[in-house]
Amino acid sequence: MNFHTRKWVKPEDLNSNGTLFGGSLLRWIDEEAAIYAISQLGNQRVVTKFMSEINFVSSARQGDIIELGITATHFGRTSVTLRAEVRNKITRKSILTVEKMVFVNLNEQGEPAPHGRTQIRYADELFEAYPIAAISARSRRRRCQATISSRKKPKKRHTESRTGAQAPVLPCSVEFKLEDGLLARGLRRRILVLRQAERLARIRRRRALRRAFFRRGRFAADQRAEERQRE
Repeated sequence: MNFHTRKWVKPEDLNSNGTLFGGSLLRWIDEEAAIYAISQLGNQRVVTKFMSEINFVSSARQGDIIELGITATHFGRTSVTLRAEVRNKITRKSILTVEKMVFVNLNEQGEPAPHGRTQIRYADELFEAYPIAAISARSRRRRCQATISSRKKPKKRHTESRTGAQAPVLPCSVEFKLEDGLLARGLRRRILVLRQAERLARIRRRRALRRAFFRRGRFAADQRAEERQRE
């Protein structure tokens, strides 16, 4: 079971006894379970059908940080069964458990519809399911490959234009290399500026110490001369 969502118990979430109100906690659980079911079934039309007994193990007070955990235990034809647990983030002490929560997948007409899922889908699989996310993942991979690749000069590719002439085109990795090079140059300049500032500060400190040392020596010499004159 993964605990992804965290809640901070505030004054408006307390009951008359000064502990976390059970209604607020159940609302959080129902919302978290619905989001989990939607992400697993890939459909926003999901409703709560059944919830088993709720076991309040312990209580939470103001200022406590609690975390909510949801996991799928069974996939039916049109439904999914979940298990929920709430615990204290710091002490890991269990606060509440719900052994069975059933959500039903609906179609556009609001009727139960088969979802075709048989096992849990994790974050990587859900991430690759969306085209925009896949494109961004590919661009990040290209950027990583560009930084890891060798420092040899890239070979230019030639493509034919409409007029039949060949125009040089740089690969995508070269563009990423150029961007990374500009960023590296900017960081190097900043580092050099900081180092120069540190050197100047050190020189000024040394000069101030030398001046203070010479002043103390002169003052002591003047005092000795005055004492000799008095004698």
